[in-house]
Amino acid sequence: MITVNLVKKNDVMLRLHFCQKVYDDLKSSFTLFLRGDAVPHAAAYKPNAAFFEALGVNLGVSTLYRVIKSIPPEIPVLLDVKRGDIGSTASAYAEACYDHLGAHGVTLSPLMGWDSVKPFVT
Repeated sequence: MITVNLVKKNDVMLRLHFCQKVYDDLKSSFTLFLRGDAVPHAAAYKPNAAFFEALGVNLGVSTLYRVIKSIPPEIPVLLDVKRGDIGSTASAYAEACYDHLGAHGVTLSPLMGWDSVKPFVT
């Protein structure tokens, strides 16, 4: 688990440095994991978007993108986002997850009904 404590909310250099450190640490962890014989046995990788989003919209999402792109292409990415919102918002979330971040699947919270799920499965 990554705990994020930013001292100054608007200190871009601190946030940039922190994102780079998180990315480097995660990449190192993935590299160590992949050096074992995990790739043939991994059903998917499931990064939790909340930890990246907590770093801020620009830096956190770019770090998440880099982590997803570092995962071998033969292993699906199940993005843990737990989304569930009205249709138009769900469509925007689906576009972000699939088209921009490159996830193969996502976790959902379907409490608002089919409209909150449909954009992710069609």
